Amino acid sequence: MPDDFHAQRSATGKRYTYTISQSNEADPFTGRYAWTIPWDIDRDAVAAIAQRVVGHRDFAGFCSSGSSVETTIRTIHSVTLHDGPVAGPIDAAGTWRIEFHGNGFLYKMVRNLVGTIIDIARGQTPESRLDELLHAPAPYHGFTAPAKGLFLVEVDYDDQK
Repeated sequence: MPDDFHAQRSATGKRYTYTISQSNEADPFTGRYAWTIPWDIDRDAVAAIAQRVVGHRDFAGFCSSGSSVETTIRTIHSVTLHDGPVAGPIDAAGTWRIEFHGNGFLYKMVRNLVGTIIDIARGQTPESRLDELLHAPAPYHGFTAPAKGLFLVEVDYDDQK
């Protein structure tokens, strides 16, 4: 790597995944690594809601207090849903994950997005709330998903020789 390489500042993208277990009780193998939710959530609704955050925009409304970034503008390239957890048995019943790929993420941004998306999908929050947050200033005012389901799974770098 070049002398000016920095693991965080040289990154051109990141991929985070958030694991959800739909069950009345936490699975002993995945419970430490997934958000266990007892509600009946329509995954197709989650996928549709999540697609609304894809794009280049100001995500200030999803940034928690305590951030010291220069800009809150980020690009989310894709949001996809996958079966199974990141950690634990791949065939764990009722376990799935939401994967976010972007050029960078703000403090607690993925957890705030997941909390909002799940609240909308289960009918606790109106869909219009997502648009409000996409146009709101920091800090985030909503439900933050617990930390235990969040994983950084990939960091992208330009080819550096």
